[in-house]
Amino acid sequence: MEGLMVVFDFDKTIVDCDSDNWVVDELGYTQLFDQLVKIMPWNTMMDTLMKEMHTQGVTIDDIARVLKRVPIHPRVVPAIKAAHAAGCDLRIVSDANMFFIETILDHLGLKDCFSEINTNPGYVDGEGRLRILPIHDFTKSPHGCSNPCPPNMCKGLVIKRLLCEHGNNKFIYLGDGIGDYCPSLRLREEDHVMPRFNFPAYDMISSNPMLIKAKIHGWADGGDLERVLLALIQDNINCGDDYNVDQLFKLDCKLEILPVTSDIELRPKNADETLIHLLRDCPISKSIWSNLCSTTCQATFFNGDITQWLIKNLEAKGLHYSEKWPTLWWIWKWRNSLAFDRGDDIPQDTGRFIQDKVEETWRAYNPELQLITPGIFGRKARHEIFVRWNTPPSNWTALNTDGAAKGTPGLAGGGGILRDSAGMFVKAFTANFGRCNAYKAELLALELGLQMAIEKGITKLIVQMMNNQA
Repeated sequence: MEGLMVVFDFDKTIVDCDSDNWVVDELGYTQLFDQLVKIMPWNTMMDTLMKEMHTQGVTIDDIARVLKRVPIHPRVVPAIKAAHAAGCDLRIVSDANMFFIETILDHLGLKDCFSEINTNPGYVDGEGRLRILPIHDFTKSPHGCSNPCPPNMCKGLVIKRLLCEHGNNKFIYLGDGIGDYCPSLRLREEDHVMPRFNFPAYDMISSNPMLIKAKIHGWADGGDLERVLLALIQDNINCGDDYNVDQLFKLDCKLEILPVTSDIELRPKNADETLIHLLRDCPISKSIWSNLCSTTCQATFFNGDITQWLIKNLEAKGLHYSEKWPTLWWIWKWRNSLAFDRGDDIPQDTGRFIQDKVEETWRAYNPELQLITPGIFGRKARHEIFVRWNTPPSNWTALNTDGAAKGTPGLAGGGGILRDSAGMFVKAFTANFGRCNAYKAELLALELGLQMAIEKGITKLIVQMMNNQA
């Protein structure tokens, strides 16, 4: 396997909260926090809070007990252990502090998985008080970064050092916050960045993905993190490197996991993968079927071997005929997408996706029918509409834009074209928007189109879009 370094942010990436806020809220110091955060830099404020807690009798053990209750998605720990077992060099770059991070990692059994932790110093002094200091003393000199990094830490400088020291490795960077944008800019074309959906880092990257050289892979939660991360690691494992392959597949008997709303559990390579497990019995396949079956149907639906199940249960009246075979097809297709590719084509909500496909198929084969309620179709009047593009009025210019996404969210792009009142070409563009939904892709395409019109000095503009709601 090529050298692979995986660099994690900590708060809202490994743990599912801000660890500073978690400790403050759990110990009942939210009100004092709200007062101090308005007048002090963050690290100074946290150090002052720790002093006040110590004065009022809060012990280090009290703080540790709270940290051991920190919320974390159940798939994050297996993902980290799998990455470590596969031979990846794991690092942490975080704006939390060393005491919080090491306490949590030790409790989770992950401390030995990481070769380096870059974060703010946090230690217990001789009086038993927790001290929290900035990793960079910004009171003496700024770190000099022009990106929106906090004054006490530039994660980009850490990544720059790691790239210099381990330039032969490929890098995967996972993060969520504003401070994770700067290191994303430092990554190279052969690297990967995994920003968390709907968090500041993802929004900043999506606003101008062309600035990011690395390949962009969004994720929504811990299950999604595991799926995407292990797929990237698998891509970097050579077929002949049997030891690393085995280590990746042994943990939790899982190769990949789809997002929480659409997971399919796969058997490891060193065990038999049965069709009945894949198509019916894995937890999320079962969840998909349960959503499609009536309560009466479910009583017998999950019984029998593969032959009995296909013959008996797929003929059950509690399941709409039109949804039986599309569900089997898509479960099988997603399994292969994960096993032999990256699974980028897998939707977030598989149940809704299957229902949409069923409706789409019905409409294609029965154009005289319209869907009234799920599974019930009625006659509708059929009429044809001739659609063509019309030139804009004299002295006006038309801007046509469109955006699309392969998934919700998924890989997205868009484009646009300017044409004058004679229908002649003026200027056009295409763009890659990273990962977002189709609605956002439409808006991003419109924004770029308007910028293009401004650059051309166009003052009389008609905008025409595929999505009227956008």
